[in-house]
Amino acid sequence: TYEYVGTVPADATDLPEAELYKAGETVDVADAATAYGYTFSGWSTDDVDLQDDSFTMPKKDVVLYGSFKKNVTGIEASKDKYELEIDESDKIIVTVTPDDADEKGVIYESSDESVVTVDEKGNIKAVGEGDAVIAVTSKDDPSKTAKIKVTVKKPHISVDNVTVGKTDISLVIGDEETIIPTVTPDNATNK
Repeated sequence: TYEYVGTVPADATDLPEAELYKAGETVDVADAATAYGYTFSGWSTDDVDLQDDSFTMPKKDVVLYGSFKKNVTGIEASKDKYELEIDESDKIIVTVTPDDADEKGVIYESSDESVVTVDEKGNIKAVGEGDAVIAVTSKDDPSKTAKIKVTVKKPHISVDNVTVGKTDISLVIGDEETIIPTVTPDNATNK
């Protein structure tokens, strides 16, 4: 006989009728059940060793249990772009729908790890100047993906001081003198 266990969708495929078999016969298990918005997890039993949807009938009754899992229908990121400076970090926040999906896990992947890296928890770190895309993909359904653009710029470094070699210049009409400033630090963003 067949039974459903756990959450059973209202439109789940009807269960097959119980059938009689003789001990030693090979039994082919019914096809996978269907239901909109769910994936059939499969048949299980404690009564026999189920291999490739078939088993050898023992000298006792066998009950097969079918179960479903709720499918992911979408992934949405709280932001669709990030602007960071090199060495800055942030975290990508995503929402997986529906709330009661059975497998809400996601995979994060950077299109260019020389620009931005991402870990399994969605933490991003800017490592080099440029643009990259972080793809967040459902473990349940790889067709459900959110994409986030990340732009990384060099950090802005402020000017500390400007000095000139000469602080007093006297000129006669027609003379020229070049003033050469020194800006510190050397790596200031706008010298």
